[in-house]
This record gives sequence, C-alpha cells and structure tokens, in this order.
Amino acid sequence: FKTILSEQNLALQENRKEIEDVDLAVAISDLAYINATYEATLKAVSTMSKTSILDYM
Repeated sequence: FKTILSEQNLALQENRKEIEDVDLAVAISDLAYINATYEATLKAVSTMSKTSILDYM
C-alpha cells in the first residue's frame, strides 16, 4: 500500500511540474486555434443541417 501511495505521489508531482512549467504564450495560442476550429466546425454542421435534397434540385 505504501508503494502505491509513493508511486501516485511521484506521478502527481510530475503532473504538477508539467502544469507549472507550461509556456503560457503557447498555451494561449493553442487554445485560440482549438477554439477557432471548434467554431468553424459548429458553423459547418449548422450549414449542412439546413441543406435539404431540394436545394440540389
């Protein structure tokens, strides 16, 4: 049981280090890119759902 706790503690410390050492500018840029992609996908799906077979005739 003690070994499991030690392993979990080590994993948590590593995760914490990754979070604390993140490059803020890169993280913000990545988030903006992901958000723009998400918005574009929503718009495309919305446009496709409004199209019917009659639009092609």
